[in-house]
Amino acid sequence: MKGCYVYFINKDTERFFKSRKEILTIPEETQVADRFGKVIPFRQKIVDDVEEAKRFHEYLPVYSLKAAAGNFGDGIVVQESGWLKVDIGKKLNRRMFVSNVVGHSMEPLIPDNSYCLFRIGVEGTRNNKIVLVQHNDISDPDTGGKYTIKKYTSIKKYNEDGTWEHEEIILHPLNNSYKPIIISNPEVGEFNVIAEFIQVL
Repeated sequence: MKGCYVYFINKDTERFFKSRKEILTIPEETQVADRFGKVIPFRQKIVDDVEEAKRFHEYLPVYSLKAAAGNFGDGIVVQESGWLKVDIGKKLNRRMFVSNVVGHSMEPLIPDNSYCLFRIGVEGTRNNKIVLVQHNDISDPDTGGKYTIKKYTSIKKYNEDGTWEHEEIILHPLNNSYKPIIISNPEVGEFNVIAEFIQVL
């Protein structure tokens, strides 16, 4: 068995079972599988604080997506909710952070309740990259707010003077059960690309 979910209709029974359950310590090297069968390592523990020398070298800050979208978009420093040890086989930096992604719109790449690595800003073109964005016209069923994580594409309109502007931005889910989010007036409402998705941890 990969795991077990139990739902109690009777709350007294639920309280009784909770009072009797054992707390298991799962070895760090234990591997589990998500609901798509992909084997992933058991998550490291999020710690409250780490020494300065290990920050952004061994550990990265953990932010809520709401805080990252709301504050980084306004240029405000975000207060971390903890620190997570991250080893991705390459050097970490101060533009990177970790966030818990809840929802099914980006499955199978990003499973529900995954901890993911992001980098503030986007290097190079945004097209076909998975990004964390914020805009007034967004109403994402997964996040329940004015921000979302989706695959970014855009349609540009070129002016006679050689300049261009976004005519339409399309934010694509990877799960076909969800509909794309289309923003037809990206210049209105301060459309912000906050961060680029790097990988699931």
